[in-house]
Amino acid sequence: MELTVHTTYDTKALTALAKALRKTVRVKSSRITHLIALGIILLCLLLIWCSLNEPWSVVQYAFVIILLGVISWKEDALNAFFALRKGMPDLKECTTVFSEDHFETSLSGVVSQWAYSRIIALAETDAYLVLILSKNQGHICEKSSLDSGSIEALRSFLEEKTGLTIQRIRG
Repeated sequence: MELTVHTTYDTKALTALAKALRKTVRVKSSRITHLIALGIILLCLLLIWCSLNEPWSVVQYAFVIILLGVISWKEDALNAFFALRKGMPDLKECTTVFSEDHFETSLSGVVSQWAYSRIIALAETDAYLVLILSKNQGHICEKSSLDSGSIEALRSFLEEKTGLTIQRIRG
C-alpha cells in the first residue's frame, strides 16, 4: 500500500503544526507559560488599581496586559510566522509518500526517509494530519491533497504503523 500526499507549507499549515505541537507534546510547558502570563496580567491589574492617580503608569500596565493577551491569543499564528521567516524560501511544496516500512518526504528535490518509529504523536485538525517527530519538529499532511486512497485509510494506516492514536485538535 502506498499513499501520496502533497502539502503546501504556508501560514495556515504551520499554524496547524504549532497548535498540534502545543496541544500534544508541549502541553505541560504551554500551561505553565499561560499561568505565568495570567500571573503577570493579574499583577498589572493590581498595579493599575494602586496607581490610578498616575495616568502614565496605568497606560504602561494596560499596554502590558494587552500585549500578553494578544500573544496568548495568537501564539500559534506567531509561531507560524517566525517559522516561515526562519525557513528556506523554496521549502513550500512537500510531497510525502507513505509505504509499508517508512515514509518519504520530498522538499525542493531533497528526499528524506523517516521510520514510523520516529513519530512520537499523531494529531488531526480539520484540514491536516500532523506527524509529530519531537517537541520542535513535525510534518504536516494536507487531507484534501491525498492522491490515492481515502483519509480514513491513511488514518488507520498511520495508527497501525506507529501504534499511536490520532488526537483530534479543534480549529
